[in-house]
Amino acid sequence: AAAALELAALHTLTMGFLGGTLLVMATRVSSTHSGRPVAIDRVARGLFGLLQLALLLRLAAALAPSWSTQILPWAGLCWMLVAVVWAVRHGRWLGSARVDGRPG
Repeated sequence: AAAALELAALHTLTMGFLGGTLLVMATRVSSTHSGRPVAIDRVARGLFGLLQLALLLRLAAALAPSWSTQILPWAGLCWMLVAVVWAVRHGRWLGSARVDGRPG
C-alpha cells in the first residue's frame, strides 16, 4: 500500500504539476510568439482538462493495481491526445507568420 501511495504521489507531481505547467506555459509562449491573444481559449482549456483526466486515471491505476491493466491504456490515450492535438495546433502556429502582422 505504501509503494502504491508513493507511485501515486510521483505521478501527481510529474503528470499533474509538471505536465500541467508545461502545457500552460508552452501554450502561452506559442500564443504570444504567433501574435495571438494570451488568454486561454476553449481548445487549450479542453486540453488541460484532458490532461487532468489522464492524471486521475493514472492515480486510479496506482491506487487500484487490480484494475491497472484496464485503466492505464485510457490514461495513456488521454496523454497522447493532449500531446498530439497540442503539437499539431501550435506547430502550425509556430511555423507560420504572426497573425497580428508584426515581425517575428
